[in-house]
Amino acid sequence: MDILVSVIAATIKPIGHQLGYLVCYNRNKKELREQLENLETTKKDVNQRVEEAKGKSYTISEEVSKWLADVDNAITHDELSNSNPSCFNLAQRYQLSRKREKQVNYILQLMNKRNSFVEVGYRAPLPDTENTVVPGDYQVLESKTLLAKDIKNALSKPEVNKIGVYGMAGVGKTYFLNEVKKLVLKGEDRLFDRVIDVRVGRFNDVTDIQEQIGDQLNVELPKSKEGRASFLRNNLAKMEGNILILLDDLWKEYDLLKEIGIPLSKDGCKVLITSRSQDILTNNMNTQECFQVSSLSEEESWKFFMAIIGDKFDTIYKKNIAKNVAKECGGLPLALDTIAKALKGKDMHHWEDALTKLRNSIGMDIKGVSDKVYASLRLSYDHLDGEETKLIFLLCSVFPDDYKISIKNLQMYAMCMRLLNKVKTWEDSKNRVMKLVNDLISSSLLLEAESDSKDKYVKMHDVVRDVAIHIASKEGNMSTLNIGYNKVNEWEDECRSGSHRAIFANCDNLNNLPLKMNFPQLELLILRVSYWLVEDNLQIPYAFFDGMVKLKVLDLTGMCCLRPLWTTPSLNNLQALCMLRCEFNDIDTIGELKKLEVLRIVKCNMLDHLPPTMSQLTHLKVLEVLNCPKLEVVPANIFSSMTKLEELKLQDSFCRWGEEVWYKDRLVKNVTVSELNCLPCLSNLSLESWNVKILSEISSQTCKKLKEFWICSNESDDFIQPKVSNEYATTLMLNIESQVGSIDEGLEILLQRSERLIVSDSKGNFINAMFKPNGNGYPCLKYLWMIDENGNSEMAHLIGSDFTSLKYLIIFGMKRLENIVPRHISLSPFKKVKTIAIQFCGQIRNLFSFSIFKDLLDLQEIEVINCGKMEGIIFMEIGDQLNICSCPLTSLQLENVDKLTSFCTKDLIQESSQSIIPFFDGQVSFPELNDLSIVGGNNLETLWHKNNNPTTVLWSLNELHLLNLPNLKQVWRKDIIKILTFPSLKRVKIHGCTKLTHVWKDNNKVTRSFDSLERIEVEKCKNLKYLLPSSIAFLNLKELHIKKCNGMINLFSSTVTKKLVNLSSIKVSYCKGMRCMVEVDQAENDEIITFKKLSTLELDYLPRLDSFYSGKCMLEFPCLESLVIKRCPEMKTFSYGVIIAPRLQTLWMNDKEFGVSSPACGINETIQNFPRRVVALKSFGRGIGVDICHQLL
Repeated sequence: MDILVSVIAATIKPIGHQLGYLVCYNRNKKELREQLENLETTKKDVNQRVEEAKGKSYTISEEVSKWLADVDNAITHDELSNSNPSCFNLAQRYQLSRKREKQVNYILQLMNKRNSFVEVGYRAPLPDTENTVVPGDYQVLESKTLLAKDIKNALSKPEVNKIGVYGMAGVGKTYFLNEVKKLVLKGEDRLFDRVIDVRVGRFNDVTDIQEQIGDQLNVELPKSKEGRASFLRNNLAKMEGNILILLDDLWKEYDLLKEIGIPLSKDGCKVLITSRSQDILTNNMNTQECFQVSSLSEEESWKFFMAIIGDKFDTIYKKNIAKNVAKECGGLPLALDTIAKALKGKDMHHWEDALTKLRNSIGMDIKGVSDKVYASLRLSYDHLDGEETKLIFLLCSVFPDDYKISIKNLQMYAMCMRLLNKVKTWEDSKNRVMKLVNDLISSSLLLEAESDSKDKYVKMHDVVRDVAIHIASKEGNMSTLNIGYNKVNEWEDECRSGSHRAIFANCDNLNNLPLKMNFPQLELLILRVSYWLVEDNLQIPYAFFDGMVKLKVLDLTGMCCLRPLWTTPSLNNLQALCMLRCEFNDIDTIGELKKLEVLRIVKCNMLDHLPPTMSQLTHLKVLEVLNCPKLEVVPANIFSSMTKLEELKLQDSFCRWGEEVWYKDRLVKNVTVSELNCLPCLSNLSLESWNVKILSEISSQTCKKLKEFWICSNESDDFIQPKVSNEYATTLMLNIESQVGSIDEGLEILLQRSERLIVSDSKGNFINAMFKPNGNGYPCLKYLWMIDENGNSEMAHLIGSDFTSLKYLIIFGMKRLENIVPRHISLSPFKKVKTIAIQFCGQIRNLFSFSIFKDLLDLQEIEVINCGKMEGIIFMEIGDQLNICSCPLTSLQLENVDKLTSFCTKDLIQESSQSIIPFFDGQVSFPELNDLSIVGGNNLETLWHKNNNPTTVLWSLNELHLLNLPNLKQVWRKDIIKILTFPSLKRVKIHGCTKLTHVWKDNNKVTRSFDSLERIEVEKCKNLKYLLPSSIAFLNLKELHIKKCNGMINLFSSTVTKKLVNLSSIKVSYCKGMRCMVEVDQAENDEIITFKKLSTLELDYLPRLDSFYSGKCMLEFPCLESLVIKRCPEMKTFSYGVIIAPRLQTLWMNDKEFGVSSPACGINETIQNFPRRVVALKSFGRGIGVDICHQLL
């Protein structure tokens, strides 16, 4: 009977749950509406905070940006709250009610996430410009170095803030700037803390210049033209340090302050401008000093030329020919470079022919291009191998000056314009175009361009572009037209017809596009509206393409198509269509473009479905739909009809494979993944799904054909996807919430071929199945990130012998993991590993045995976080050789490893002889270690072994962080300081080391082991009594910050001040035992104590402080600008001697300004004029703030 009751209950319960969807239909509808309204309100609040953060130049956190995107996506589902099928249609009402309940739960999750935002943004670090990027073939020339030094001297003059550099085209002004940047950024006499590099060019407008500055400042600029200059001006004025702004290749006059927003009135802000015209620099821009970059001398030209050629001529005759060729280049680096690369390795008859052509060349009237430069570039063009290379070169001239040209787009243009011979597949065209582009780069006719995306880019020197346009116009096989950079509001009449083959139009300033144009030979049309003008998308007239009957490639950015253009007869030959940030009301007729081979739709927010007519695009080779978050409907039989498809990319767009979706008042069945098996040519796939099990629909045969893939299956909203990286051709990301007991054949193939694998498994079964006891590992894998969220996996070690390509290993939450590699294995299965990160693995005690660790010759980073049983990084057994092992590690981050004692732990017999075990025991040397951070470790008592020798010194250590180490008793003992040096150490941070009494022990012998140290920060070390001993020279120390160190009575002795010659900032707060900052030395004989560079002094909440200095010597502060004293009730005087602070000019008290009577006026005398019990006096600029210093007189 009990069994029967159980069966009935088990049957009725799910039925009742399903009926509940019908019973609660109206309630679910009402609740969804209410929750959507709440979500809208919350979104407005977050958006307001985001705008406020952007106004402060903050970077919005990825978590907040993703939350806003998810909210936008959720709000688009409001059709669920409005739909109301008939009460007799129970199936639809059931479906709707069920979806509404899920949507309500999803909205509640979003609301909970919102509560976790403490801040919506953060101040982004500025890009590092100290390591100036110099081209690989850049040559240092003596004449240019001397000129660069002259410019540096001019920049060092306080009264000079605007300098000009001029020279003819091709003389090397842009490359010369690299020499200037190196000089002003490097060394002790560096002039600037940051260099902002801006390419102006002939056609770039103020907006583009401002965008380049904003990008390098990591700030988002306002969209209004009026606000941009003001925004930049304020941000640059607030920046600390000296700033140099390089404006390269100026062609006209600009008002730097009003138009662009460069505040030259700010101390330390200067501008260096280059131009072809001296007149523009001296008369229009009013530069204070101007320098000419001259052509190279004959001797220097030959040296430059031979450095590229690298050949040794076997006869005097051949050498003389080469010398004459170099002479014909007129000392212009651009001409020398292109000619040398064109003739390198060629037979002598090529050299002789080149000399003849150079001598007999006819001058061309190209503005700004000398005859010799033209002749050399024309010769390089003539020496290009094959018509394909020449056509690609001429095609690149369609782009504006200094434009970053996507090689991916070049491939599409070349393929669809039929510029490539005997190339039929997309893969073959990719290989061919890469080869052609590399040939052009090798000849210096194209330049590699920097990019932070996965695509590669090139650009063309402006002089090379001018010559290419001239050649294209004369030869007629690739005539190009570039319009829209003359800032007119209308498409000019003379540019509405012609025999051009390719047109690039910048439409930023156009009010309208022409109704009709006549370009009968046009094959490529590129229309661009910049992303900051996206709200003003330009509408395309219906008849716009009528005069372009041969058009093959249409590339649109920021355009608006209110009427369907796809039925226009002129587009019948279209083979490639790209739409980026475009608006269109109707895509249903796109199937009319039956010859289409490439279709790209990117960031088109109006796209919510792919129409069934797309099944007519049977010639399609590439289909990309990227970043279209509203796309939810893709009907069946679309993909399966595209039998020539080679690339299918659906990233950040469609993920509802096989689902029934409510669309336009009806349920639509979406395409299933199994349709991909009907694509015999598919070799590149990017897709997302919400269920890992649907990947089993991809056949093993299809998986084997994939050369590149990016596949993400995400069963949870909490999964964070790493950014797409060009480093990996194959990426598989699986976030598994369901029970997966086995891995099917197709998925196993994807795992075996993945270069980057990210697995988050809440059940642990999938990870267990991945690493079978007899598995061979994953030989293609370069990046492995495993997350065992609930600690359910049973793995004690990484099982498998083949991880030969692995470079990055990240493991999170594997509670049963004991070692990465079992101790009995002596050969490392992954010798190429660079980074290892282990987090929340509670059972792990060591990462490797010593025998495996010494073979990890590429290891650079180790991170261990919250591994409570971790005793050491490596384990040394009794039989291991005791030879010192050199480790290439550059970063070691250890956090919350309470049982950690040493980097290298030994067996109990070996360790029992030591009462205190040092972290670095001398067994492993770290010559490359740059960053060492240990946070939280109850067993760590000391760092260095007394027997350490110079071979184990951390020569490269730059930063040392020791935080929350309650049993750490000493950092540097005096016997250690005698034998070890730290020549690169710049920053030391010590927090929460409660047993620490000394950081450095005083010594009889003066040492310079810490000459590079710039910053010391100590906090919450309650037993610390002494900090800076007199025996160590801290010659480069700039910042000293102490907080909550109650055992300290003073900061340092007056003897130590002599060695602090670069100290610029002292901040001491919440030290209850502090009585004075500078202790009187018993042997003090000096009459003056000078703080040479101290500019900031802040003393806050020091309840026992009675003075800064208790002696009678004169204190001199030649650079002091800011003094803040707060909550020091026992302070009787600043010093008992005379105080000199000549740069202290203005005091503010209670919003009233007080001037200092003379530069020699002492601080004591100035403060005596203040009323007693001054409260909340703040410092404004150069001044003093005094707050609750009751006794100060």
